[in-house]
Amino acid sequence: MNNRAPRWNQKVVGSYFILVLIKTIVLAAIFFCVLKYGAGVRVMYGNRGYPSVRDGDLVIYSIWNKEAVRQGDMVLYRTEEGTYCARVISAGGEEVDITNQGVVIDGSVLIEEVCYGTDAESVEIKLPVSVSEDEVFVLNDYRIDNRDSRIYGSIPKEDLVGRVIFQARWRGF
Repeated sequence: MNNRAPRWNQKVVGSYFILVLIKTIVLAAIFFCVLKYGAGVRVMYGNRGYPSVRDGDLVIYSIWNKEAVRQGDMVLYRTEEGTYCARVISAGGEEVDITNQGVVIDGSVLIEEVCYGTDAESVEIKLPVSVSEDEVFVLNDYRIDNRDSRIYGSIPKEDLVGRVIFQARWRGF
């Protein structure tokens, strides 16, 4: 009976280490490319997207095909003040008006699942506004904070950072 512990072959251990190292480098490169060219991760501050996106939420957004956003999509957009999250009301080619009845698109009142009403008196742009095909009209879900298209007007699609595809609630469960 042999009581000696098995001896590891240094050649086998070395080749296993190299294989694990190569796999780790390849996975890291794939992860980097996806985050650099396909998706992004951002922690959102403020309650402009409340209750959909809250202060401190981590959002993953898609960079691919961000110009093909549709009505109802949550998007990240850039302004001089920073990057914000809002809901697309018009993806272009429509006329948007805000009245006491709510948001009106091409003469029809938009039915939304937003908790907060849209105040027609807080609008700083001239309404109705025609949204061209290369622009979007966005409104915050937290409509009391009017730092959205009611102030900036239509947002050019090249100012879109991406479309929100996933969010994780980090605090305030």
